[in-house]
Amino acid sequence: MTAAILMTAAALQEPPEKMVFKDEALDLSLEHPADWEIRTTRLSTVMVFPLKDGSSAEVRLTNTRFRDKKEVWQDLQKQIAESMNRPVDKQWEELILSVPLLMTRLIYEESGVSKTTLVGLLYSKNAEKLNFRLTSSSAASSEAEQTWRQTLNTLRTLSGELPEREDGQGTATSTTGTDAGSNTASTDDPEDKPTYTYKPDDGANKKLVKGKIAAKVTLASKNYTLYMPEGWSLVTESGSTSLKHKDFNGTLGIKFRICTEREAASAVLAASLDSVHRFKSVAVRDEPRPSTTKAGCQLARIKRSGEGEDNPLVIEHLSGWREGKAWIIEYEGREEAQKNDALLKKLYSLLVLEDAE
Repeated sequence: MTAAILMTAAALQEPPEKMVFKDEALDLSLEHPADWEIRTTRLSTVMVFPLKDGSSAEVRLTNTRFRDKKEVWQDLQKQIAESMNRPVDKQWEELILSVPLLMTRLIYEESGVSKTTLVGLLYSKNAEKLNFRLTSSSAASSEAEQTWRQTLNTLRTLSGELPEREDGQGTATSTTGTDAGSNTASTDDPEDKPTYTYKPDDGANKKLVKGKIAAKVTLASKNYTLYMPEGWSLVTESGSTSLKHKDFNGTLGIKFRICTEREAASAVLAASLDSVHRFKSVAVRDEPRPSTTKAGCQLARIKRSGEGEDNPLVIEHLSGWREGKAWIIEYEGREEAQKNDALLKKLYSLLVLEDAE
């Protein structure tokens, strides 16, 4: 009798209260439990939900401008993972609302804890697309993914019309952000603009000038030489390589790649897309036209300045490509510094990777 009463009481319990998240720019809505923590920044919406082991999972939603082919997006995710030393566990494609959902799963260690991140892009025919990143501990990743999938199953269009599939004939552009309450605002130009057009506009016919300091670089068992200005040194610590200068304040990570000019520029775009979530707000976004450095490199760069979690933040991504070889840099500083700017301007101008003599 008691068991029957308990079963009846359980059956009469109301389902958990739901709330609806809406994004008018994407023409999308989804339902989520009311007890989820929701916070918005100018660049993203963050959802945090509890897991059974006492930890929590985080989903970061960002409106992302992307009009290129599916293969380009997946390749960008691989480049992002590579730049962050995060192995790609799997890439695949699903269908939701009759359009592809491009998925990438990463498994990596962070502060001694195994983490899993699931990245998804709804490949609808919009200039801006729904892009999510679900992160949790690897131990609880199955539960986190199942919970998020239940939420994704409630995804609907506000217009009531199914979205069209992207045809891949547009061009990849950079991530846009979100304003609190609207999820649509952007610090970028709202018009689609070409990303993969790299035509040197200066220095192409001048005598090349490179840095006087040489450092050995080995790629795929072959030796190369990195030339840089005086005062700089190439340092490798704990598997990461960086450039150091006694008067430089900040971090300057560097990687090297044998690639095409387009691939080098794509790496800049990929890294820039991945760093957007580190800003609470972006005051300035600078993406100059590609140019030719004094050392003859085709320079692509994207720089953001604004507010980080606790302090002012500057993040800049660059690539310098010449004759099939590229250096790729990520600069992070806590504030704009004239001394840093002068040092970096000279460094970028004279930095070049060449075949070893």
